Amino acid sequence: MKKEIMLISKSPMTRSMENLKDVKYIILHQAKNIKYNAYKEREYIKGLRNQDEIYYSVHYIIDLNGDILNIVPENEVTWSTFKFDVDYNAISIECCFENEDGSFNKETIKSLKKLIMLLCNKYNLKMKENIFLHYDITGTRCPIFYVDNPFYFKEIIS
Repeated sequence: MKKEIMLISKSPMTRSMENLKDVKYIILHQAKNIKYNAYKEREYIKGLRNQDEIYYSVHYIIDLNGDILNIVPENEVTWSTFKFDVDYNAISIECCFENEDGSFNKETIKSLKKLIMLLCNKYNLKMKENIFLHYDITGTRCPIFYVDNPFYFKEIIS
């Protein structure tokens, strides 16, 4: 697992530079585009700064090979749920996927588990109480495989 810092540019649409209040949650997402690697997904998110309809960003993107890109500093707000009471108190993680069902591969899951554990230790969070799917917050079917198969999500956070 390689962890790399590749911050995106400042923009009201993607990186507002506003400070997180407190880290109370970790929110999991699937990448917007199937078969994109983390670098292409980063470029997609970065490109959202040039439009005025979609607010979106995450702190981390986990690649198909397990590499982790940090694209927004942990102390800044990301627009991952657009629920302000959550976004101002959450670290957001997006995972790349290559299967039509939206499932994450073994390397992605391995890095996701490690990153979640590191963040839980750093922010004194509990795996089963503070980790949520995007779906749990907004009702959006994301990450779709884990919404449809909650048993597999429980395996990730146990």
